[in-house]
Amino acid sequence: MSNIIDNLVRMKNLTSIMVKLAYSDLFYTDTDLSKFLEEMNLEIRNLEKDTLKHVFRIRESDELRINILELMEYVKDIGNACMNITVLKSKGRVLPFTEEMIDSSEERAMLVNVRKSSILVDKTISETKVRTHTGANIKAVKRKEKWNFHINKKTILKRDDVVFAVGDADAKKLFTKVAEGTLKTVY
Repeated sequence: MSNIIDNLVRMKNLTSIMVKLAYSDLFYTDTDLSKFLEEMNLEIRNLEKDTLKHVFRIRESDELRINILELMEYVKDIGNACMNITVLKSKGRVLPFTEEMIDSSEERAMLVNVRKSSILVDKTISETKVRTHTGANIKAVKRKEKWNFHINKKTILKRDDVVFAVGDADAKKLFTKVAEGTLKTVY
């Protein structure tokens, strides 16, 4: 049962990020997050397959199995909805009032690559004081092909990590410069 729970939690975490990224991709003209969304959606599909294997092995009631399958279907629907949002942008169907929507929304999602020259490399989130100095709140880190959703002040940032964070427009600009290594100090 623990594999099922772990997979469902991971699927939920992925879709949570996907929702923020899909809207950011739609609203901001300077982003192309569709690649990341596709990767996350594929991971959800793989988790679904793995979970299905476990669901039919557990000795639980049929009702519990049905509930698990329904939950997986709902999570998968959220992932698909996020993919559909990115299709709007690719077809040039961005609404004329999106700028107004963006201005009224304070939280923005960001995916930032940590470059070799960044002051963040090989330091914990606590050491870098990212949130204090940039306003960006790190929510997840992708290292190689694996997303880590268990972020805390002891999480170490590495070169080539992809960091998912939220913050306002200024936080996005500042955090991007720090992560990319173009800004060496933030005070």
